[in-house]
Amino acid sequence: MSFQPAIRARIPFNLSSNNTIDKQTHAYSIWLNALFTPVEFICNTTVNQSVSNEGTTTKTLRSVAELNRWYILRDHAREIFARDIQSIATKINSDIDINHCRINPKSDLNFSARTVNRQALLNFISQYNRIWFRLAMEIIFSINIENYQQMKTSIDQCLIQLHNNNVSLSLNDMNLKKSIFNNNKTASVQIRLTIKNLIIMVIFLERAKLLRLIDNDPCLYNYDSKFKSTKESIDILSQDFISSDTNLLRRLKLAGYEPTYRQTSLDEFNYLLTNNENKLWEDLKDGIRLTRCAQILLSSTNEYVARYDLSTKLKCPVVNLVHKLLNIDQAFELLQTYGHVNLTGMIETSVDFRDSDLDALLRKVLCIISNKDIMNGNKQCTLELLWRIFIVCYLSKQLSPIEKLNQEISILKTNLSKYASCSIEEQLITIDIVPLQKQHINLTSTIHLLIKWVQLICAHYKFWLYDLQESFADGRALLYIISYYLPSLCDYKRDIKHLTTLATCQTRNEHIKFNVELGQQQLINIYERNVKSNFRLLEECIKLFGTFSSDFIKYEYYAKDVPEERCTGWYDGTMPSSTGQVLNGTACFTWYTSICRFSSSISVANCGSFYIYYLPPPPACMMRYCTI
Repeated sequence: MSFQPAIRARIPFNLSSNNTIDKQTHAYSIWLNALFTPVEFICNTTVNQSVSNEGTTTKTLRSVAELNRWYILRDHAREIFARDIQSIATKINSDIDINHCRINPKSDLNFSARTVNRQALLNFISQYNRIWFRLAMEIIFSINIENYQQMKTSIDQCLIQLHNNNVSLSLNDMNLKKSIFNNNKTASVQIRLTIKNLIIMVIFLERAKLLRLIDNDPCLYNYDSKFKSTKESIDILSQDFISSDTNLLRRLKLAGYEPTYRQTSLDEFNYLLTNNENKLWEDLKDGIRLTRCAQILLSSTNEYVARYDLSTKLKCPVVNLVHKLLNIDQAFELLQTYGHVNLTGMIETSVDFRDSDLDALLRKVLCIISNKDIMNGNKQCTLELLWRIFIVCYLSKQLSPIEKLNQEISILKTNLSKYASCSIEEQLITIDIVPLQKQHINLTSTIHLLIKWVQLICAHYKFWLYDLQESFADGRALLYIISYYLPSLCDYKRDIKHLTTLATCQTRNEHIKFNVELGQQQLINIYERNVKSNFRLLEECIKLFGTFSSDFIKYEYYAKDVPEERCTGWYDGTMPSSTGQVLNGTACFTWYTSICRFSSSISVANCGSFYIYYLPPPPACMMRYCTI
């Protein structure tokens, strides 16, 4: 079997389309919204794990991915609790002990069903974001909560009615239960235990929020919450459940804790981007979303960024251009200092150019990004900035540690070497072959490793990764990756439509002749249907993953492009010698390289003092320039 270059049927020379900026705007809007939107870790549906058929396996992929992310978050939260909260919790436990009574709950507290106190407790809990509160419940009580119904049950069993359920008490709590004073002025052990756990949860949630344990950093309190700070929540807790002879804030301060967190209007700012034309540039002009993006991406790797208070640094609301520049400068400071994002171009120079036109040209060539470029809505600079943020801050974080990718590449090389049957496979194993791209594009080491990884996977299916545009245009490259790691989800022979290329090339240097292979419109329609089928399958697979939006994978954005630049072509055949003579030959066209990427028939007529060249358009031509 020979390698097949990934060239789609309708447009075999996808350089870049005239709506490239619109497509990139759409993609970046989806990506930023995914960063700004809080993750819903809880699944509302429960899957029967005893059923092991293929359908159940595919349906649980998304839930498994979310659970894995949640387990990693929970393990990190347990480390934070043991390091920062455990000592405070021990002192609070001693203060609320029935033998010391330094923190006294109200003597008439009763959390039984249909009581005022129980409703007040539920109202207090409902003020918190349920993602954060679920995390606190699982840390304090060492339980697993998979859906919202289980959360309600866990509140009843563990937090409110602990002694009425099959939850084991510690030996100390059992001894305290036996020594309850028989008077109405002392709260029971169960009430004290509930209040103690509630106080510890409030303290832990503040610490977790300040450290931004959840990547998307959702608000700690709901938008309609009656309190928006930890101090206010403790005041309400003390007012509703603590006796008047106890100064709860003072006791907590003596225990080593002092509330500091306050949820500001900037935390509740609507960061979501509207996905329509030119809206991205308008939304990023004020610098608020850029700073928020930098904070989310860098908070997990830098404690200073995690504690970075946007409300004291950013100007909100933005009322003038100075506020916009100051906000953008804050984002640039975070990206350059802690994210190591290069905003000054790839070349350093100390030359002071007096000519403004020359300076503007130099800035364009070096891709220097300034705060005024973002404020003015410069599309090229804004897209360049987002690309650098994606590569340096997001991609490196997702691939960390990079050694895992290197190990996977080594495994793929070993597997491929077992049945390498042609020189291209051997070259791919022994040397690094970079796909054909424009010469001024400098691939980073991370991108280079990703390309190598995809190349090796596609080589297992006798598919040559031609470049970073054409090779992904018919959907096969992405489907091969899914088929390699999840064959039950995407079968190579059954599901993928392989008849999408214009012709089968024996080597990558051979070109495609439109006249012979593409003369039938019916064959072209078959190619297009196969490409659409591949993208439908790819979109279904992505929806099952649940790790990113399936809106990234659309046939309209991958396979329907109109070139916005001309291809270089040449004719090296025999020229007609006599006046009026017409000769038919073949013209070759290329881009990014000197290889003849495709050929088409051309007619040359000798008109005496000049020649006329006639280039007939290929079938279903969608080029801007189809003829000479």
